[in-house]
Amino acid sequence: MAPVRDMMASMAFVAMLVFSVALVAGFFGTLHPAFDSFAHFRVHLAVLM
Repeated sequence: MAPVRDMMASMAFVAMLVFSVALVAGFFGTLHPAFDSFAHFRVHLAVLM
């Protein structure tokens, strides 16, 4: 059962890493229009984290 728990923990870590990168990308909307689209989801991503 330990390998499954380790895999789930690493998947949760990767998911939080992806959410945090998307959250930070929303603050760089002045650099590129694609980052501006992440700004719309800032609150949603913060709730997920």
